[in-house]
Amino acid sequence: MASANSRFKTENGLYVTGGNAEFTQIVTVGGNCTVSGDLLFVGGNLTVQGTQVFQGGQIYVSNITANMAGLGIGNTTYAFDVYSANLFVNTAVLPLNNTIPLGNTTRRFVTYSNTLDVSTTALISGNVTISGTSHTIAGNVNINSGTLFIDGTNNRVGINNTAPTTGVNLQVTGNANVSANLVTSLVVVNNAIFASNSKSVTSTAQVLVDDFPLVLSNCVKYLVFTRNTGNTVVHTLELMAIHDGTNVLLSQYGEVFNTSLGSFDVNINVANVELKFTATVSGAAPNVTHPYTVKVLRTQIT
Repeated sequence: MASANSRFKTENGLYVTGGNAEFTQIVTVGGNCTVSGDLLFVGGNLTVQGTQVFQGGQIYVSNITANMAGLGIGNTTYAFDVYSANLFVNTAVLPLNNTIPLGNTTRRFVTYSNTLDVSTTALISGNVTISGTSHTIAGNVNINSGTLFIDGTNNRVGINNTAPTTGVNLQVTGNANVSANLVTSLVVVNNAIFASNSKSVTSTAQVLVDDFPLVLSNCVKYLVFTRNTGNTVVHTLELMAIHDGTNVLLSQYGEVFNTSLGSFDVNINVANVELKFTATVSGAAPNVTHPYTVKVLRTQIT
């Protein structure tokens, strides 16, 4: 046993190879300190001002304060608080929220209610449960080697694909099974396009209800449905048109209505084919309060 302010000095440091060395007050070790036993018991705070701590067994302390770039622990650490810029653990960190009675092998873990900030990579081999109402993840997210991939740089999502194609927000590599409705304004399949549009008409002036680029296709078919407010007057018809880049030819057929709500025309405007509607007054004239609704389903061969 060494009393307060005792100092042991050798050429390479202080070595304790057997028995116990007890210091009842502050001890400053200027060189290396090697403990050949299995455990290091510190009753107060342990402050390390070096650059690294290497430990191969176990450390039981109340607080570890590390003013260093990294704290390397070779096995298991039991501690209430660990303060460190970086914590490298080869096996496990088991923080205790209270003392485990002798004979009890259950390990109780601390619940972390504050922020956990991982600046590089966090590797978790077990299950992860995330609760709360809002979660923010910055950067890319790769789940199960590409089963679900989020490209945070380009704002794309891939399923079974870690490189979603430029120009699409979602890319699915493989089959997709949708059990409920699939709602979209445009569907593109091999050699065909299906698109829908809806227009609220509030006057009897000619209005544009749908258009598409000339280069998209030369052939288009429209199924058109028109109604007034309250659905008391309904009007439906089919239109088919083809163009050669300069002229457009139109055929109208299958028209059914209880009262006509207007007429349709197709023309070319610079680089687009346009479908236009001119409303006629049927009962109340179309206005902001009582608009006509024109819905179109466009089918194209590409």
